[in-house]
Amino acid sequence: MRISAASQGAYLLSPKVSNYVSKPVNKNLNTPPKSSNVAFCGGMFYGAPAESTNAEKAEYEKSLMNKFFVKLTDENGNLIRTSHGREVNVLVPGIKEEMDSRIFKFTDANRNEFEGTVKDIIERHIIYDDNLKDKYERMFHGTDKNYIKDILENGPDVTRSSRVVFGPGMYFALSEGDAQAYSDGKLLADIVKTTRQNGEQGKFVRVNDAYYDRMAQSDVMRTLGKLLGTEVTGADYQGNTPYYVPTSKMSVQNKVLNEYCRRILVDELGIDAAFALDSAYHTCIVVFNPDSITNMEELKSVNPYSSQSGIFRHY
Repeated sequence: MRISAASQGAYLLSPKVSNYVSKPVNKNLNTPPKSSNVAFCGGMFYGAPAESTNAEKAEYEKSLMNKFFVKLTDENGNLIRTSHGREVNVLVPGIKEEMDSRIFKFTDANRNEFEGTVKDIIERHIIYDDNLKDKYERMFHGTDKNYIKDILENGPDVTRSSRVVFGPGMYFALSEGDAQAYSDGKLLADIVKTTRQNGEQGKFVRVNDAYYDRMAQSDVMRTLGKLLGTEVTGADYQGNTPYYVPTSKMSVQNKVLNEYCRRILVDELGIDAAFALDSAYHTCIVVFNPDSITNMEELKSVNPYSSQSGIFRHY
């Protein structure tokens, strides 16, 4: 069955895919590298220069990512890309099926305990609101200035967000001031509903609770670690195991969980983005479907807190 292409305005995957690279989930595939260059000693790390250690860490994380993610292709082996041209990476077969079958204990938005799947957890925390706009114009995204060129040339990468308290996506602020709080680099974009290959329009929903942050700290993550073989144990802090192994394992687990949940939101529930509101965080738009992000451009403004601005201004 052909997978719907993002270039057709859809980020919707077929539930039956025959052209994934067939790789079983190996629970013993993540034996951490041993290194004599970096050692953990009394709470301090000694050893290789930072650039050498960072390269080792990047290579280790890449090796983990290659075991759990594969590039998405159509039935002819052609890469499927978002409407912006960026390649799409998806989970290898087996992970989603395993996670779909697991039942977890969690609390809903009213702090009532319940048991259910990850999809049940997500559905308990989204609100379908007809009063939401069909389009949000000129939203602000704060990012490192070094990433702006890549985003504008290759399109947004919703998988790279590190703050995902409302769900796994790319976060947009309603004001420049809120975006400034996250980074000096800023982008402007419009957020629109997409049209799926089957003709259905994507949805905007409301989220009034930072549920996702709690889910990432629950037994959902522990179960995922055991499934992937990336569970962090005491052995990861002993001997000659490089210091970055525990954090790398947790980072990859988070990326797998994010991709799994994003597919539920976009593919199964048909949601493009969420209007997120919680008293502890800035109100924002969380975009799960990259094809919903249009008309991106860099916002070139002077940092009001720098000496170059000539003034000290609060947003």
